[in-house]
Amino acid sequence: MKSPYALHALYALYALYALHTGTRAAARRMSGQDDACDATRLPLRAPIGVTSWQASAFSATPRSTTMRFAAFVVAGVLLSAPAVLAKATSGEPRFPATVTEKVLQDFVQVGRVEAAMPRDRDAWFRWGGVPVEHQASAMRAVVDALTVARPPISLAAAILAIARVESGWNPYSRNPASTACGLFQFIRATWASYDDSQERCFDPKINAAAGVKHLMTLYQTRVGPRIAPLTPVTSEAERVAWTYRMLYALHYHGEAAPEATQGGSLQVQSVAEAGLPHLQGFFTILKRATAVPVRRVRAPARAKRRATTARTQRKRSVTVARSRAS
Repeated sequence: MKSPYALHALYALYALYALHTGTRAAARRMSGQDDACDATRLPLRAPIGVTSWQASAFSATPRSTTMRFAAFVVAGVLLSAPAVLAKATSGEPRFPATVTEKVLQDFVQVGRVEAAMPRDRDAWFRWGGVPVEHQASAMRAVVDALTVARPPISLAAAILAIARVESGWNPYSRNPASTACGLFQFIRATWASYDDSQERCFDPKINAAAGVKHLMTLYQTRVGPRIAPLTPVTSEAERVAWTYRMLYALHYHGEAAPEATQGGSLQVQSVAEAGLPHLQGFFTILKRATAVPVRRVRAPARAKRRATTARTQRKRSVTVARSRAS
């Protein structure tokens, strides 16, 4: 009898082959579908102040139709395969316990939505419909929740990117076509499991705490167990992007929806793709903020004196030997 772990690894490696080569035949054999219905790629632009960091793993390519379809296949395999025991990536830093104002300003610079002061009342409830000052306050609420939970930085970057995709950092945002509200756009049924007051959904601190907890639970139960086996055969950039894509699909559609187990609908995947540059920016900032500084180990003063004395004695011995020889 084949091991579920081995079977899962086999399927994942085959999906990776389809993703990296862009082979349509491989993708069709695995899914039985055609990629002709792919959505039009949204134009992407790197965020301000972000240096290049494995950009090819995040940005779209001319073969985006086939590549995005292959990404659907990978997400479907990872979400539908049997779960295995998974932990955070070995050695991956955690979100800092304290965040400096400099780091917060970097987050704002990368993730802000360009918006002017809304002139009409309804504009305050739209995506990103608040000034940058309000966005910075909302971002601080999410950062504060992350400092308490302290997830791995790859998951933290995905959570920050999802908050931007969902509300544009507008804590008053509400969906006119549903009951979704607040920073993480909780629908009423999901929000009820975190708070009994629908009005508190618009409190950025309460919504941020619930959003971080909700997405960390989805990661631990649905996403992490599928990504962990791929650690030896994937790059860091690929794992961060897949974590973000799968989390967003689960959060948007709900765990029970068929689309969630397939990596999200085409529309959801297109929206997630537009947020990849911001994901890259958040992760780059966190990598820099959690990097361990390299310190030069200085020899004790006594050891230095001994070494200097030994060198002086050796020089004297050479000098004496030469004088005797002459």
